[in-house]
Amino acid sequence: MAKIVRIGAVLMAAIALPACVEGLGTGTTEDDALTITTSVEDAAPASEGDLGANLIFRVSLSEQTDNDVTIAYETKDGTATAGADYTAQSGTITIKGGTSVAEIGVPVMFDNIDEPDETVILELLSTSAGTTSSASATGMILDDDPEPSLTLSSGSMVEGNSGQVTLDFTVSLSAVSGMPVSFDFATSDGTAVADSDYLAVEGSLTIPAGSSTATVGVAVLGDVDKEINETFDLSLSNVANAIAATTLATGTITDDDDTSVPEALFISVANAADAGEGGVLQFAVTLSEPLGIDVAVRYTT
Repeated sequence: MAKIVRIGAVLMAAIALPACVEGLGTGTTEDDALTITTSVEDAAPASEGDLGANLIFRVSLSEQTDNDVTIAYETKDGTATAGADYTAQSGTITIKGGTSVAEIGVPVMFDNIDEPDETVILELLSTSAGTTSSASATGMILDDDPEPSLTLSSGSMVEGNSGQVTLDFTVSLSAVSGMPVSFDFATSDGTAVADSDYLAVEGSLTIPAGSSTATVGVAVLGDVDKEINETFDLSLSNVANAIAATTLATGTITDDDDTSVPEALFISVANAADAGEGGVLQFAVTLSEPLGIDVAVRYTT
């Protein structure tokens, strides 16, 4: 309340003001009176193959202040992994008084592994003025590596005299992939016959991310038949996340039975049945025991 006092011939007004002296009262600064919010924007994508690439996160204040504002932050894994895909960052950043923006850079690491595009998260932990809104943001690391090539290798196995043995086909990638590589497979007869010389198979298989090989096993059936080496094929199809380079291979079943003609082998011919005029006489030629190899017989009439 104003008091009017007269000093001499001069009229003066004394006005009571709120005290701002320590212990006598409190006041507010200009910055405290403002409603300041701090936010961070998603970073523009960065390619892992670009030397010195960084994800740049833009941190901003809702309005300028006269005082510096300090913000604490840290990175967290999204789908990307710190130490493998990017360099983890944490600490504080200062937005100078009279400005409203600062930037945080997150270094992107180079690799030569084909993988999906991956994400990094930046979180604002605290601020020295006001509050935070949009306290986290995402940066995308773009992969620039080609898919690996997939090849299928042929194999062979001695059949044995009984039971089953496994003939393995190896499927290989030219480089480790950061993604699972899948494919379908199926066998088909060559000179070998399914269910007689081997067991037909078909199905799907996946090479896990981080691995470079897989094996398709086919059961070979043992026997004691005298026969030549026989073959069957394995083919791949519907290859995903890799370039199909070689998708057909041959499995060789190596015969381990004696294929020499036994000394006691006899060849006989039976009389032909009567045939009418103009008909054909059929003579049956017989071996004394079966062989797994062809036997050529010369004859004359």
